[in-house]
Amino acid sequence: MAELLLGKPLFPGESAVDQLVEIMKVLGSPTKEEVFAMNQNYKEFKFPNVKRIPWEKLFKGKSLQSAVSMLSTVLRYDPSARSYAIETLAHPFFDELRNPDLEQHWQVQVPCYIFGEKYIFGICAA
Repeated sequence: MAELLLGKPLFPGESAVDQLVEIMKVLGSPTKEEVFAMNQNYKEFKFPNVKRIPWEKLFKGKSLQSAVSMLSTVLRYDPSARSYAIETLAHPFFDELRNPDLEQHWQVQVPCYIFGEKYIFGICAA
C-alpha cells in the first residue's frame, strides 16, 4: 500500500543488510523488546540508533491520514503488535470499498470479504 501511495518501493534495499537499514530509516531503530519479539536468538544484537522518519514527511503530502493510520498498524517490528489482516481490512482506510452508494459505479460487482466463523475466531484467539 505504501508503495502504491509513493509510486516507488518503500524499502529499496539491495541486500539483506541494506534492506534492514531502509526499514530502520522508516521505523527507527528497534527496541530490545522488538528485536526479541522478532527473533529470540538475537536478544543481544545491537542496532545503530536511527531516528524514524515521520510518516507525513515520508509521503510529502501524498498520503491520506487514514492511509498513514492504517500503515502504522501494519508496519511494526513486533509481529504481535501488527494488526491482523481482518483488522486491517476493517480499517477506515477501506471504508470507501464498503460504501453501497459507490457499488453502482463499478462494472464488476466486488463481493464483500466473507470469512468463515472458524477462520475469524481462530485469528482472534491467536
